[in-house]
Amino acid sequence: MHDVIKGSLEVLQQGNNFLNSVSDDAYTKIVKPIFISSSGEHMRHIIDHFLVIKDGYEKGEINYDKRNRGCQIESHRSQALLKMQEIKQWMIALDDDVLYQPLIIKTEVALSESVVVEVASTLERELVFAASHAVHHYSSIANAIQMQDLTLDKNFGIAPATATFLRSNDDNKCAQSAG
Repeated sequence: MHDVIKGSLEVLQQGNNFLNSVSDDAYTKIVKPIFISSSGEHMRHIIDHFLVIKDGYEKGEINYDKRNRGCQIESHRSQALLKMQEIKQWMIALDDDVLYQPLIIKTEVALSESVVVEVASTLERELVFAASHAVHHYSSIANAIQMQDLTLDKNFGIAPATATFLRSNDDNKCAQSAG
């Protein structure tokens, strides 16, 4: 199995672990005024990204602006778990060769007006993006959960490079720039 798929599956497993460890109330709570979205809305957003990749890669086009806002994934952990399982099964079945096929990515890039761009990519690159994007949102989820005085696994929301950094015994934690 390709390293990108292994890493993406590990990121999705973190999401599964979160979904299995949190209550429905904590999952749907919006911690105002710091957050405008619940953990469930963050999870739906993460799942949306993986689903548009899954649903678009065979057609050669991925549109990140396709969202499922307001769906059951946001309010029912069981629905999120089902979708995560669907995504994991799809990834496990992927042939490594398909990771390098060219794709067109469509996404909006402006706030003041609707500007959609198309850029070239590969499935490999988009899985790297989706996993990194998920970790970013996991970090926000972790903050919201901690603000509810609940605890999560200490590695939830930690980027792979940060985990490597934290495992190191390097006393010089900040590299100095020569610039």
